[in-house]
Amino acid sequence: MKLAILGNSHTAALLHEARVNTSLTAGFDVTFFASIGRTMENFSVQDGQLVPQTDVLRKSLKITSGGADRFDPALFDQILLVGLGFNLPPVDNRLSQAVKAAILRNCVESSVAWKLSGMVRSISAAPVLVGHTPLRAPDVTASLEPILQNCVAYDDIIAQVQMLWDRLDVQVVHQPETTRYRDVLTKRSFSRGSRGLRGTGMEHGDTDRSHMNNDYGAIYWQHLRARLSKPVPLKSAPGAQFLSVG
Repeated sequence: MKLAILGNSHTAALLHEARVNTSLTAGFDVTFFASIGRTMENFSVQDGQLVPQTDVLRKSLKITSGGADRFDPALFDQILLVGLGFNLPPVDNRLSQAVKAAILRNCVESSVAWKLSGMVRSISAAPVLVGHTPLRAPDVTASLEPILQNCVAYDDIIAQVQMLWDRLDVQVVHQPETTRYRDVLTKRSFSRGSRGLRGTGMEHGDTDRSHMNNDYGAIYWQHLRARLSKPVPLKSAPGAQFLSVG
């Protein structure tokens, strides 16, 4: 199976771990198309392909893909988008239904992942999956504790955002449970020693709580393999009723 992974710096954990542990991608021909920040939004659709509109993006694609300077979905069996501004913060359950729905709608529709998915869908019917930015791995402070005690369950959040992604026929990949802490955060150990897309010499500092390391990448790949070999549409979780999709 030929798999394209489109993402920003949050693809680094997958990219670096796949290079040192090739068994994780056995049976898959994987090509990364990645660039940092929001630079991945600088594409246009031309002749059935996503063509970069900036030199920064073009150069990054060539480096991460091993030579390709544009993305042609016709060359791949499946497409995975990772990160790209699709963030899922803890959502306080004490907020009104309308506010909770608006928060999650903004998380999806303001993301580069949403924009890219729409562009891909305009030229391809290939299966597309999307993985949100890793949940943050912060220290739990006194100010955060009340939110964690009253936040919407992770599975309910995934069910709600899936309803939005259904419009583009995109399946959400949840973050493996073993990497999560207090349901809606990531365990601190997975954010230590993370690296940027270019690897050596691009280590993030210890204060970075959003990028993940190779250990996280290995777990994510194991989780991802099952979804790639047999994608299964997610069903709304019981009690997840607060999102109204227009």
